[in-house]
Amino acid sequence: MRIIVTSDTHYHPSYRSALERLIPDIAAQNPDCVIVAGDVGETITGFDHMLTLLEAFPCPRLILAGNHDVWANNDYSSQQLWEAVLPSHTRDHGAVWLEGENWSKNGLGICGTLGWYDYSARDPAINWTLEQYALGKKQIINDQYPRQFYEQPTLRNVI
Repeated sequence: MRIIVTSDTHYHPSYRSALERLIPDIAAQNPDCVIVAGDVGETITGFDHMLTLLEAFPCPRLILAGNHDVWANNDYSSQQLWEAVLPSHTRDHGAVWLEGENWSKNGLGICGTLGWYDYSARDPAINWTLEQYALGKKQIINDQYPRQFYEQPTLRNVI
């Protein structure tokens, strides 16, 4: 199985020609799916434009939001973007919204999440404290931050 993973396209009109040049190169790899793992666009318009470019792929496009995608703007709150607007736009472009759907082929399943570091997107049904989330994260995710990052007093309370 061939899976192409990219992220941080941060679609902006000034990047369009560079992104358009990448599409045929990626398509030539004949992927079974393409995953865009966050920061698809800087605005909902950029998000839509990037999804339009991705429609050139004949394979499933699997989409995750990044922090730039859910930054509140004048039209929508971050919560509205994450829970309704971005999933709707993703599906309107024929792509898979990995926050609410999984994708599978030949016994391989792919799922995903934004996975906020401040745990604000946590499932309220899981009765964990922030400290328990932080401990669980350290056991599952291998962040490569230097130890002094975790020891900074202002960040120690968040992580």
